[in-house]
Amino acid sequence: MFELPRQAGTTFNRRDIMTDKNETEVISSLGELFKIFGNQALDQGSAPRYYFRGESSYEWPLIPKLLRTSTLEGEYGMPGVIKDELSVNSIQRRILQRLKRYAVHLYLQHNRPWQGEHPSDWEWLCVAQHHGLPTLLSDWTINPLVALYFSAWKSTRKEDGAFYVMELRDRQFRDGKNLSIRIGQNLDTHPKMNLLEDVTKPLIVVPLVFTRRIEAQASRFIYAGHAGKLDPNRKTEREASHEDEIFRAAALDKLSSPILPWSIIRKYRVLVDAKVNILRQLRNAQIHHGTLFPDLDGYSAYLASGGD
Repeated sequence: MFELPRQAGTTFNRRDIMTDKNETEVISSLGELFKIFGNQALDQGSAPRYYFRGESSYEWPLIPKLLRTSTLEGEYGMPGVIKDELSVNSIQRRILQRLKRYAVHLYLQHNRPWQGEHPSDWEWLCVAQHHGLPTLLSDWTINPLVALYFSAWKSTRKEDGAFYVMELRDRQFRDGKNLSIRIGQNLDTHPKMNLLEDVTKPLIVVPLVFTRRIEAQASRFIYAGHAGKLDPNRKTEREASHEDEIFRAAALDKLSSPILPWSIIRKYRVLVDAKVNILRQLRNAQIHHGTLFPDLDGYSAYLASGGD
């Protein structure tokens, strides 16, 4: 059975997530992180073999923002997006259409030095994700220090964070099973991936470096395409809960797939009492809000937090 967790992520098989042997392994400093690297031999080699992700709350399961109950039903003062839509894919399509309508001039002005080429829907999806719109993408990175920052950055939240390590299957296997999409490649080789709604499995998405945020965060994405056909209006398929915001198990069983682009995901606990110290160590290594969000909003947030 797949679990649809709540914070931006994808659907992961519960048995494929290892929670560090009874949750005894923790990260309380950069030294602890490097110790994990030494034990696990996380050598990226000539091509990334591991993706990393940080969550400020250890208890949050992994879920794309577009599948959260709070997004779909409009909790916490936000307008709901269900309305009369028939599927999660149709909701996502409408969000992207509106983003293109209002933001295309800004996107082309700041991110496209050449003229006459329209961004693909995959590019728009990555832009939407990086600017807070709900999508079926989850954020990952090939830089473990970036992931650790996001595990610790909300240090005022009095709870432990989570640090995830995703071990990828061999690239040859992923390419042979069409489990990866590299934006900018000739999509004629992947006819089922031309349209977002044609995707029926979890995918690795390797973006073009067309924004400074993608470059700074060494971004990679996982696309939960197999959840796109879910109908959020069907109350039998999902269950609104303030604790975990998950879809019902009967619906999740339909999403199970034996073919995934990763082999296993490991989860480590980032201690709440260590978050301030971790952020200080990362700042000394020039990993902070200003460098990860290299725009006026990012640098302003960095300076407001006491940056120099």
